[in-house]
Amino acid sequence: KPVLLSQGDLGMLKSAIHPITIESTKNDSLQFDFLNEKLKDVDVIGLGEATHGTKEFFELKNNMFKYLVEKQDVKLFGIEANFAACYDINKYVLTGEGNAKEALFKNGYWVWQSQEILDLIEWMKTYNTTKSNNEKVQFYGYDMQDATSSVVWLDNYLSRFFPSFDKSFLPEKIEENKAALRELDDNALHELQILNLEKLKKTEEFVATNKEILITQDTADYQFALRTIEVLRQKLNYFTMQDFNTAYSYRDSSMVQNIKWIRESNNNGKIMLWAHNGHIGKGTLSDDYKSGNWMGVHLSNLYGKQYYNIGFSFSEGGFVSQSPSSTNVFYLM
Repeated sequence: KPVLLSQGDLGMLKSAIHPITIESTKNDSLQFDFLNEKLKDVDVIGLGEATHGTKEFFELKNNMFKYLVEKQDVKLFGIEANFAACYDINKYVLTGEGNAKEALFKNGYWVWQSQEILDLIEWMKTYNTTKSNNEKVQFYGYDMQDATSSVVWLDNYLSRFFPSFDKSFLPEKIEENKAALRELDDNALHELQILNLEKLKKTEEFVATNKEILITQDTADYQFALRTIEVLRQKLNYFTMQDFNTAYSYRDSSMVQNIKWIRESNNNGKIMLWAHNGHIGKGTLSDDYKSGNWMGVHLSNLYGKQYYNIGFSFSEGGFVSQSPSSTNVFYLM
């Protein structure tokens, strides 16, 4: 049974809502000018969505990103996708090298494999063709749930300079063995975690030992490698967590640390974050904000009023939903 809001709550809600019709998303960015005053001192802007994969949300966020680039000096785009898996996308928007569609399909999440995201990537690449290096927009993933893309990236990076690099140093591509992993008990999962953290340490030591060789080729890629190692460490510390609140808070706090790195690697530039409403919201799964805090809480703790979030909700209509077949927490993560 629907619960009616009090007049006070209804008034507060109306003061925070700005209706946008689907048709208006086809117009220019004037529709977003009401945000100019709200965003004047903001460096980190979270854009949510009530569902992943909904065309209308994606079209709206595409246009909002263009507005933020043109009117708010936003140069960084971050999305709830795996860190290393978005490397090829960023390379494409910066240089035009590679293939946008192939790069997008490597990002690791099926929900982003859409025409709207592809259109945004192409727009970013076209935008950059007339800009100097410090004016170009960039595309980053900031999530850490996937070990495979990080291992593959490190393998490709190190093999390029050291063809005889001992690949046994690299951690396992955990996602390739999901079925087998679901059969392991807690002790076996813990042993797997310790083994791979030890491997990661060897990889980290190899990269550090060969710093001089690597930075003479590309300093930015060297720094990206160091961060990829840290993202892998986040994943390896995360994948054995069974408590839902603890796991999600750890994931979201890790994403914030990756966002912090992205900004610091780019002169602390303004960034737009694309994620689900839940992540960008300042919400918690606990009553005391001590466990299960979403990304927006961690961002607020780090940036204060420099973080501003905008959620998107439906007005009317319907959508198709998809649920995992398992209720196992590890599988769902």
